[in-house]
Amino acid sequence: MAKRRWNKDLICSGVLVLGAWVTLWYGGSISKAKKLYKALITRVHPDKFQNDKNEKANELASRITTAKRNYDELCKLEIEVGQFLKDSSRII
Repeated sequence: MAKRRWNKDLICSGVLVLGAWVTLWYGGSISKAKKLYKALITRVHPDKFQNDKNEKANELASRITTAKRNYDELCKLEIEVGQFLKDSSRII
């Protein structure tokens, strides 16, 4: 009987195993999700915006954090972040 080899990253914690399975199920990879998460969360961090845009930035940041390992959801949020940043740069 052959020895079963385990990926060290997947057996570190049950959450990571579930997270890996979920991101692969949705068609993304963990490394892509991590890179996109980091890029999005730095772009919409609530401390970067003043009072009127702070609420929306806070809401987007919490949604990004919730979808941290879901690459497809992060791709959808990337579009929304782009619209938010485009709208926040307009001068009235």
